[in-house]
Amino acid sequence: MHVTQHVKSVNVLYAIKDFFGCGSMVVHNKLADRMRYQITAIAEIQHVMIPFLEEHPLLTTPEGPAQEFSDWKTLIALKRVGAHQTELGKN
Repeated sequence: MHVTQHVKSVNVLYAIKDFFGCGSMVVHNKLADRMRYQITAIAEIQHVMIPFLEEHPLLTTPEGPAQEFSDWKTLIALKRVGAHQTELGKN
């Protein structure tokens, strides 16, 4: 999960990082004038981001980003237990 902003708005990214209490700030590797706040740790995604997004659901149609979020949650749960490293998970 990541959010990118121009360096002039980097304070927004730091506010998001402070709000969630996890993640990291990095220079966007393609555009030097951009900064990115990212959460890459599966545990942080599972214990911070997913509960937040469940409490604040996406206001979209069921077949759009809301369905993608449901699929993403399933993938995170499978990755958390290592299922992505099985033969079935590799396919």
